[in-house]
Amino acid sequence: MKAYLIIDGYNIIYDWPVLQALKDQNLEHARDKLIEMMANYSAYRDIKVCIVFDGGRVKGNIGEIDQLFDVDVIFTEEGKTADAVIEKMVLQLSKEDYALAVATSDWAEQQIVMGKGARRYSAQELLYEVEKAQKSMSKKHLNTQGHSGREFLEYRLTEDLRKTMEKWRKEKR
Repeated sequence: MKAYLIIDGYNIIYDWPVLQALKDQNLEHARDKLIEMMANYSAYRDIKVCIVFDGGRVKGNIGEIDQLFDVDVIFTEEGKTADAVIEKMVLQLSKEDYALAVATSDWAEQQIVMGKGARRYSAQELLYEVEKAQKSMSKKHLNTQGHSGREFLEYRLTEDLRKTMEKWRKEKR
């Protein structure tokens, strides 16, 4: 069963300290950082992620659906809230073969999506999961890279081959 995580974007931005600080400087940068973080999380956990940003109060907003770094990003149109779009998505996806989860700290929204069969994460629970994944990714990276330098190709070559390649490199200058 494929996992699918739907995120209330602004709810998370207004809750996570790193995103709050960015939001205070530039809201677009905070959105980009959330998308980047969730793209890494998505790839590491092999989970489909969709982030929904509320654009319902923006006059003339026609909405937008995009995919950035394999993360679906939705900006709702004028008159539609992120909550309404999330609820509709949960209803549609629950009919398919997905393990659904929704990340929001909105208590009422949590109750609605749980009633439709989705698991819920508060903003802090999702932050914990993302940070745990980031630490695991870093640890895995350090373990594969090591500190000896022996992971580089040049250290795995024979001395003769290394000298030949160095000679070729110098000749190209």
